[in-house]
Amino acid sequence: MGLLTPLRKVASRMMPGALLGNRALARANPVALLLSDRYTQRLGLGDDWAPTSYGDYMAISPTIYACVHLRARNLARIRLRVHQRRTDGVVAPVGDTHPVQRFLDSVNPHWSRQRFWYIVEASLGLWGSAPIALFRDGRGEVKELWWLQPSRFKVVPDATSYIKGYLYTRDGVEVAFAPDEVLWFRYPNPIQEYAGLSPIAALRTTVDMNVDAIRFNQRFFKNDATPGRVYLKSEMDLTSAQAEDLRLRWEKAFKDPERAHSIAILDKSADLRTLAVSQREMEFVEAQRFTKEEICGAYGISPVLIGDLRQSTFNNFQLAKASFWDETMIPEMQFLEAEVNEGLMPMLGDGLEVRFDLREVSSLREDANARAQRDQRLVQAGILTINEVRQREGLAPVAWGDEWHR
Repeated sequence: MGLLTPLRKVASRMMPGALLGNRALARANPVALLLSDRYTQRLGLGDDWAPTSYGDYMAISPTIYACVHLRARNLARIRLRVHQRRTDGVVAPVGDTHPVQRFLDSVNPHWSRQRFWYIVEASLGLWGSAPIALFRDGRGEVKELWWLQPSRFKVVPDATSYIKGYLYTRDGVEVAFAPDEVLWFRYPNPIQEYAGLSPIAALRTTVDMNVDAIRFNQRFFKNDATPGRVYLKSEMDLTSAQAEDLRLRWEKAFKDPERAHSIAILDKSADLRTLAVSQREMEFVEAQRFTKEEICGAYGISPVLIGDLRQSTFNNFQLAKASFWDETMIPEMQFLEAEVNEGLMPMLGDGLEVRFDLREVSSLREDANARAQRDQRLVQAGILTINEVRQREGLAPVAWGDEWHR
């Protein structure tokens, strides 16, 4: 199946209703009516909240890269498991051979599930948005998932159905998706309903300061043309040409990290004066540490976890890891689970839902062991049955699990 088979090119004068045909609702949606107008219903909106420059920060800011990579890497290693909800309310995993589980383990012919979830989380960390195109086979069944670049993605609002569809533009070609052809992960944006809210939107000034501080440090060492921060004062009256010649010879001798702090030999007409690092320069270096902490805070990560070991000990490193999972990654995975269960699973089968398998997280195993010991005591006390414990852990029931054990 070609990737462009399910897509429909949109004419530049697309009229309202072109994406949904005659499936308009009988009455207006009061919320959507307030959030859209004729202009946005024709051209779409939201892409101004996901500029391409947000993605560039991962390549120019070590702190942004470390934070986004840490979150994406840890999310990608946790398997998303499919569960079946039975009529009696019991929820149990379907097993590795179930077709939906196999589909989510290999979302398209070219990407592994780890690569897919890495790019979803990285996209959310950079743009606050991660649109996923759903590609169907000839029978209309979803068979492939593909990530779409958020900076090229726009929403087409509708006054009756809330969202008429989506537009994706690349190299001047505009492609339309119906609402059921996109699974759109996005962080809630109280300023613009039809856009995700990127952490970088709140961090732009901080990140720019961090990058500037890094560049300042680079220039400080690379361009240091003085042996120990000095300047020259001559007792002779120098012409402009002589002063420029002296400056060029001085830079040739000392303007290189390999030549810094070399010995300078001067005649009696020159006076060597030492210059200390200014208070402003000291503050600029300290600003780098401050902005790093602020960026980490926005991503829910302790600086200790991305290599800031100035005050690190084994105990606070372990606490930072536990807090990272408890306060950042688990809520993030619950958010993604809810979006998949709401937007994708009804298309794949009745009574199916997904959960990330947290048993694969080594940092949580100690808590899992403590929980297992507690559950064992509850079973022995006759408070819970084996199957009640197994259901809570996402495990399939066993035939003898409804008996009371004392």
